[in-house]
Amino acid sequence: MINDNSFLNQYAVMDDEKERFTEAVRLALDRFNKYREKSGGIGTLAEKTIHAALKNYFADEQYQEVRVNGFVADAMTPDGIFEVQTRNFYTQRRKLEALLPEHKVCMVYPVRYRRTISWIDPATGEISKGRKSPKTDRGYGIFRELYGVKDYILHKNLNFCIMYFVSDEYKYLDGFGEHKKIRATRADGIPTELIAEVNLCVPEDYLLFIPDEFKKMGREFNSLSFSRLARIDRETAQTALLILTYLGVTEQTGKLRTGIVYKLKDEFVR
Repeated sequence: MINDNSFLNQYAVMDDEKERFTEAVRLALDRFNKYREKSGGIGTLAEKTIHAALKNYFADEQYQEVRVNGFVADAMTPDGIFEVQTRNFYTQRRKLEALLPEHKVCMVYPVRYRRTISWIDPATGEISKGRKSPKTDRGYGIFRELYGVKDYILHKNLNFCIMYFVSDEYKYLDGFGEHKKIRATRADGIPTELIAEVNLCVPEDYLLFIPDEFKKMGREFNSLSFSRLARIDRETAQTALLILTYLGVTEQTGKLRTGIVYKLKDEFVR
């Protein structure tokens, strides 16, 4: 099983990076204060603060919203173009087609590693005391997004960066069920601490997502066993294995009644 502590030790950011992230969030919140005052409190555009904070983290304001080859990049610095994309990577295919031949592009994927959730009464605006969610997000959702840009993920000018952070999340009590929390509208997510930064540049970087039990020579597995050890649903596991195989990290070794059988390629066995 993937161990949370070893993950944090390996990819944890330094104190100066945490401070830079905190400042990036502060700038984003200051910028949105007027908007929030007009809208009566917490903003209504999900991910807005997260998106703005990450743009601030990677580039000063003068390098943001830059027009390049007929498209607007979230940020462009001497290190390349940064695109913050919380979901729907597939919408970026035309932009990648235009930018990758001439520019290095980093797609930044935010992950709420841990969350504290507060609920907003839409009638009164009252906000409940935050409660820590028992779940942690390891970032496997990126595989669903990578599928949407599969044709580009091996391009030499493209890499991905997963930003893991702690956040205060606000949701409206406007969903279904007795407590109106099912499929409730997310008002905003406000990052409070940067935990780790993972750069996915070459296939070997994706070993992070392979449970330790499957890193032994010749050890075979299927999507069901993968999902159990990675603690994700089977559909996400199937997509992850499809992408990992496309990257050349895993390979198919056969097919049984329980599904396709995989193993880690020998060159990645440790």
